[in-house]
Amino acid sequence: MAILNNGIISSYIGLDEEKLSTNAALIDYFGTMFAFSIRFSLLLSNCSVAQIEFHNLYNF
Repeated sequence: MAILNNGIISSYIGLDEEKLSTNAALIDYFGTMFAFSIRFSLLLSNCSVAQIEFHNLYNF
């Protein structure tokens, strides 16, 4: 399905298929890294919130 879509898009815009698939791979890679960084920052923020709650609970 993705190969078919790439062919349709490249014939419509006039790009070669190799360049288009490279761009799609780059977008996919950066999208994955962006999602990972969001998850990691959420994990860090959850840890800091848990530490603050722990400090408030036990008065450290």
